[in-house]
Amino acid sequence: MMTLQIAVAKKLRTEQGVKDFNYKIDVPAGECVGIEGLSGAGKSSLLKMIAGLTLPDNGKIIAGEQIWFDKENHVNLIPQKRRCGYLHQHPVIFPFLTVEKNILFAAKEYSKARLYLKILGLKEFSNYRPHYLSGGQIKRAALAQLFAYEPDYLLLDEPFASLDDKWIELIIDLLSHFQYEKKRTLLIVSHQHNILRSLSDRIIRIVPGGTGSIGFPNHFSCRKSPYPSFYFSKSSGG
Repeated sequence: MMTLQIAVAKKLRTEQGVKDFNYKIDVPAGECVGIEGLSGAGKSSLLKMIAGLTLPDNGKIIAGEQIWFDKENHVNLIPQKRRCGYLHQHPVIFPFLTVEKNILFAAKEYSKARLYLKILGLKEFSNYRPHYLSGGQIKRAALAQLFAYEPDYLLLDEPFASLDDKWIELIIDLLSHFQYEKKRTLLIVSHQHNILRSLSDRIIRIVPGGTGSIGFPNHFSCRKSPYPSFYFSKSSGG
């Protein structure tokens, strides 16, 4: 896993009409980058372009030596080959599958699916279909699915929304585990600024209006401790 280089442009529809947005970021491997900005500034669109779910109008996205997107040379790697895990701001899981089978679809291993069911408090809902779950339970199921997939890059859009403090603390621990223990790269969009700043190595603020440029107007020094593998050692049983 190598540095993720993003230099793309996209016309986006905003409340003020269609605007040009230009994103230029280098994210070193294993870094956690927090992304802030007003609603409509293009934060979610940035994550979707990295994941391959939205096509940029121009530019390049490169992970190490692998080109994910290059408009000039007609390269657009499909999402499945980018090894990204993307959490939508309003997540959905497969409605025709139970919670357990949704997670198993991502994990490919029964023991791993059961592990994340237990860690995220979903074991008693394992045979439920999504329409029986609350919004917070669906968010936790979508996160369990993402964690079970174990992607190289975790792209999270408002991962703490609709969760109470207990689950927020657990998700923070899990994200720290993926960054420190598994050496994964994280990009997180959140309006919960205190959480984002405590978790991130760097904060990027996307500025709406004008060219919609992305920059580094504020850098925050964030102290954090590596996450001990407590949940994994305690939860290894079914």
